[in-house]
Amino acid sequence: MNDDAKMAWLAARRNGISGTDVAAICGLSKWTTALKLWAWKTGKLAEDGEETEPMRIGKLLEPWLLARYLERTGRTWPGHVPETCSVLTPAPWLLLASKAQPWMLGSPDVFCGDRGVDFKCSSLFSEWGAEGTDEIPSAALVQCQWYMAVTGLARWDVFAFLGGRTLRLYELTANPELQTALVERCRAWWQRCIVEGAAPEASAGDSPTLSALHPSPSEEMRPANLRASELARRYAEARKEEKKYAGFAEGFAASLKAEIASSRGLIGPDWHATWSPVKASDYMVHKKAGRTFRVTFDHDEGDDE
Repeated sequence: MNDDAKMAWLAARRNGISGTDVAAICGLSKWTTALKLWAWKTGKLAEDGEETEPMRIGKLLEPWLLARYLERTGRTWPGHVPETCSVLTPAPWLLLASKAQPWMLGSPDVFCGDRGVDFKCSSLFSEWGAEGTDEIPSAALVQCQWYMAVTGLARWDVFAFLGGRTLRLYELTANPELQTALVERCRAWWQRCIVEGAAPEASAGDSPTLSALHPSPSEEMRPANLRASELARRYAEARKEEKKYAGFAEGFAASLKAEIASSRGLIGPDWHATWSPVKASDYMVHKKAGRTFRVTFDHDEGDDE
């Protein structure tokens, strides 16, 4: 890869919000928090330009995934960058900006015919729904809806390589209500956090970022304000409850498993529990046969054991 091209791409991304940034701002990203994103955008921390091994594998697989996608769909490639966009940096480190809203950026993988296409590699089958649907992880969903908002396209495909052995095609259509909500939220975040310089709230997983932002503390002990005192109280309560209920949770899980017994699961008025079989596997990582336990209420995404 051309390091100069990549560094130009990273620098250009600081001038707006891209699809992966949207997931971080909405609290949906597994890789980046809103605080870390703010530190990168404001130059307080250097953005880590190093590729992880999964990222390298994904890049190497893109030509193969494109070939398989074209084979499956019969669509034409290459497509054209929509006239609604400006090209800030060219492929392979493509970065587009909306001409109407230049702070709205996107780095789609390819354009094919009347739509954009993104390629995803994941080891987690549970996050992906049936092929042909739009049931994809939330972070990928908002990323693609953002790309449609940036480009003005009405369709976006996600071609996913799951578990190193399964290809699935997901077809998304533009959701104007969701796009409007994302644009409004990100515009407000940009104004408050970048233009005005206010740091976002720290969240779980931000300890390394906070340590990097404040590497050399002084010896001073400052008086706590009301907010800090409330945070300290809530932290202590959370730790206390965590210890108090850890054993109870394990007991409740065991009791539910006993009720499920040889069935796959149970369905309640507003919840369901599954104790699903897991086959033994020596593919990549040795995994013993067993069962995976999960309880889900209608208003949440569920808790795995």
